[in-house]
Amino acid sequence: MKQVLILRHGNWDLKVDQLTAQAKTNAQALKTKLPAFAKVISSPWGRATETAQLLSGNVPATDARVSFPALGAEISSQIALARRTHPQGIGGTIFAIPAAREPYRQQAILFLELVKETFGTIKEGEVALVVSHEGIMLALEKLLDNSTFEGIDHTIGELEGFYLDDQLNQTPFKPSA
Repeated sequence: MKQVLILRHGNWDLKVDQLTAQAKTNAQALKTKLPAFAKVISSPWGRATETAQLLSGNVPATDARVSFPALGAEISSQIALARRTHPQGIGGTIFAIPAAREPYRQQAILFLELVKETFGTIKEGEVALVVSHEGIMLALEKLLDNSTFEGIDHTIGELEGFYLDDQLNQTPFKPSA
């Protein structure tokens, strides 16, 4: 079976788009529990590429399809403001704003396309790593489950995510598991 491990980046400094010292420590500790990766891809954002490199020991290929969509200044401002107080953080905020839902659904389609391409480039028994962001990972889950984009029932924490097998079945991944 082929697998793709999709993980959220580590905790980061909002001002400089770099991992915090604790996030670096967490990623280095997690690396010892992970398989070797046949392919490593990340969002182009610094926090994602840094996480991918720490988890794999390799410089990742970057791909904007695993990043968040361009939403425009008005929606981005709404998200930035609401995420501070929303009980489900950034993930809950994104799906609570109707104007953000369709761009996230469209971006999830692109993300799924990349995942399928990745399965075509790895061999049986190999694992690829994709480091992304919570909102787009939640959107990908919704797309795979064929569920509504109105609200979420869970969040994805630092260095958490899920495995997808080549049949697109999901298995949750948490660092402590």
